[in-house]
Amino acid sequence: MLWTSYFILTTLTTIGYGDMFPISVPERIYGIFVQISGVAFFSFIMGKFISIIQSYNERTVVEDKGIDLHNWLALLTKFTDDKPLPHSLINSIDMHFSHFWKQDRLLKIGSKALYLATLPRTVKWTVMTNYLFKDLFYNFRQFFLTFENRETKFLYEVSFGFRPWMFSKKEIIYEEGDEVSEMYFIT
Repeated sequence: MLWTSYFILTTLTTIGYGDMFPISVPERIYGIFVQISGVAFFSFIMGKFISIIQSYNERTVVEDKGIDLHNWLALLTKFTDDKPLPHSLINSIDMHFSHFWKQDRLLKIGSKALYLATLPRTVKWTVMTNYLFKDLFYNFRQFFLTFENRETKFLYEVSFGFRPWMFSKKEIIYEEGDEVSEMYFIT
C-alpha cells in the first residue's frame, strides 16, 4: 500500500523518480491514465491559482489607489484648519473615483500598455478602434462619420481622451458662458 501511494504520488505530480515503474501491460495502461489525470488535475489547480493571484493583483491596484485617495482627502483637511471634510463631499469623491476606476478602459490596460505600445501602428489602431472603443465609435458614428474607416489616426488619437465621468441627473456640467474644453458623449 505504501509503495502504491508513493508510485501514484510521484506519477501524478509528474516527478517520476524512476525507482518504480510499470512492468506489465495493465500497469503501463494504468500509469498512462494516472499521468494524464495528474497533468489535467495540476493544470486545473494551477489555472485556478493563477486566476486567484490575478484577481488579487487587480483588487490590490484599486485598493492602492483607494489608499492614495484617502491620503489626498486627508491632505485636503490641511486647508480647512484640520476640520474634517463633510461626509457628503467625501462620498461624492469616493463615488466618482469608484466609478472611474471600474469603467476606465485605458486604466485597465495601463500596466499592459507596453504591449499596445510595441504593436505596429495599424495593429495598434485596430485594437483601439475596433475592440477597445468599438462600441463608443459605433454608438456615436454620426458624430465621427468615420466608423467605416476605422484605421484613421483621428479615431486612434481621440480614443486616448475617453474618460468615464459620472454626473448626477440634475448636475450642471457647464454654465452658460463657460469656456468648454471637453466634449461629452452621454451613454
